[in-house]
Amino acid sequence: MVNPEDGVVIAESTVGAKSKREVLTAVSGLADDIREELGDKSVNDADRPLGETFTATSLEAVKNYTEAQNLAANARYDEALPFYEQAIAADGNFGRAYSGWALALFYLGREDQAKALWERALTEMDTMTERERYRTLGLYYVAIAGDYQKAVESYQTLVDKYPADNTGHNNMAISYYFMLDFRKAMEAAGKGLAIYPSNKTVISNYALFAMLAGEFEVADKRAQKLLADDAGMWKAWLPIAMARLEKGDLAAAEQAYESMAKSGERGAPFANLGLADIALFSGDYAKAAQLLEAGVSGDMVGGNQRLLGRKYIALAEARNGLGDVAGAREALRTGLDTQQGNGQLVPAALLSLELGDKAFAADIAETLSQELQPNSRSFGLVIKGAIASKEGRHADAIDALRSGIALTDSWLLRYYLGRAYFEAGKYIEALDEFDICMQRKGEATALFLDDDEPTWRYMAPLTTWIEKTREKSGILAASTN
Repeated sequence: MVNPEDGVVIAESTVGAKSKREVLTAVSGLADDIREELGDKSVNDADRPLGETFTATSLEAVKNYTEAQNLAANARYDEALPFYEQAIAADGNFGRAYSGWALALFYLGREDQAKALWERALTEMDTMTERERYRTLGLYYVAIAGDYQKAVESYQTLVDKYPADNTGHNNMAISYYFMLDFRKAMEAAGKGLAIYPSNKTVISNYALFAMLAGEFEVADKRAQKLLADDAGMWKAWLPIAMARLEKGDLAAAEQAYESMAKSGERGAPFANLGLADIALFSGDYAKAAQLLEAGVSGDMVGGNQRLLGRKYIALAEARNGLGDVAGAREALRTGLDTQQGNGQLVPAALLSLELGDKAFAADIAETLSQELQPNSRSFGLVIKGAIASKEGRHADAIDALRSGIALTDSWLLRYYLGRAYFEAGKYIEALDEFDICMQRKGEATALFLDDDEPTWRYMAPLTTWIEKTREKSGILAASTN
């Protein structure tokens, strides 16, 4: 750049493009370099999707894609959708636009639509830069294939080559989250925040990871600060609500969900499930049923099939608590007709077992056992262990649940292993497993990791089981003295 008054060069930068598709991206990078040399501090503004790389042949496509990414970076996925669509209309081979659109749909619970777009994005891999390919493959492994170890490998390679790539750090954290390694998720997200400390999505994720790791105070503080900066970040109310529940302050937790409900169209449906979760935890099945019946009616037009399916399963739990077996079975069927992810299948199978539908539960267990993802297979073993315990096959139950832990050491496996030990008369072993569950109660906040939907209600029976087991182990100790 030359000063027109005296002809002195005041800023200089050079970039290259290997192909015509990379010219626009190269020009964007050149502009950032010049702005930075001229003292523009906003070049590293973390409110933008920094380090974004893409190849496109149309300025209109770039404009719309950039707008979509800015919205998605602030969790405004529904608003981002039309911009992704317009970007692809301008450039039908825009691979990163397909993957961004797919990811937004995934977060909105519209997984079937997301899968089709992912498949389209993968056909454009040859048109992408190396950096784009690592990003796209990583997202595919997380959102579609469920191969979280492969996702970690892709993102590790990405951040090794491009250390300031915030997408790499954030999505590596999400991969660890799905592997139930919440400490590593916090560590990876923390590395991203060290580079881009004001990135709202990563701050929100960090608070959620801290919640699941049982760091309720850390989660609460992060979430409170985020909401102070942006009241529209509705998901931040979840760790706040859970921090209140962990302290036993149900009224404050309800207030947090009510605040979430006021935060916008996406917050209200989620808050409905949160309030119902508290009612189920409290044993107020009538209130839970009332909330959920209103919730599913409102969600039928909302498009989030995952959330709708979870609400029907929770409604089945509420109706079962009220003694309405027929109504519970009806809600279960509707929930599974709506969506069949782990968050629907597992609680549906466990409730079916309670309702006496053992064959139905066994079918779900077998379906999950055939999945490639370790998480799904381990959930299948939860159900198989519960069935075996119900049938009095205690050794089979314990073996199944231990095998599940070898695949994925989840809170739910530990909980059912404790129950299996109790039924087998092994009270000391049972108490040990229940104590582990209590120590890892952060994981009970969102057991199935489906959009972090709340499951604190599982903590209520844990307390009962601990009391029963302590009583039994005390009797056992007294009888052996």
